[in-house]
Amino acid sequence: MKYRLFLCSLFIMSLGLFLSSCSSPCGSNKDELISNYNAFIKKTQEAKLSVNAAEWNEPDKKFRQFVKECYPKHEAKMSVVEKGEFWYNAAGYVYARYGKSAFTDLAGSNEIVDLIKSKMGEMGKDLDDVFNDIKSAWGGLEKMFNGLKELIN
Repeated sequence: MKYRLFLCSLFIMSLGLFLSSCSSPCGSNKDELISNYNAFIKKTQEAKLSVNAAEWNEPDKKFRQFVKECYPKHEAKMSVVEKGEFWYNAAGYVYARYGKSAFTDLAGSNEIVDLIKSKMGEMGKDLDDVFNDIKSAWGGLEKMFNGLKELIN
């Protein structure tokens, strides 16, 4: 009887662990993270939500999870190009969410904005340069990264 109870408990805990890992956008490796993050960014771009709209609540929670939880888990295994793409997309998300002034208005009071500024600085990028690259809230990103990938390859 105790053995059955133990097996049932073990099965339930394993199932719970499996289901919780399935619902995490982080994925089990960097490729899953990048795929999940890019799908999230694409979905957010296509939604074309208005700045400061209430519809941003759920995307904001997921974005925060990607930036604060997922990225640190897989950062060490990401290439320079993958890291750059991640943070350019993060800057594009904040730009679409709050407008260009977010990086001046929210600097020092928003940890995500400060983190993006820091990561872009580590890559030697100034945010004004980044925004010049981001035409029409992410319009130029695909061209820019395809060109960067071609140079590296």
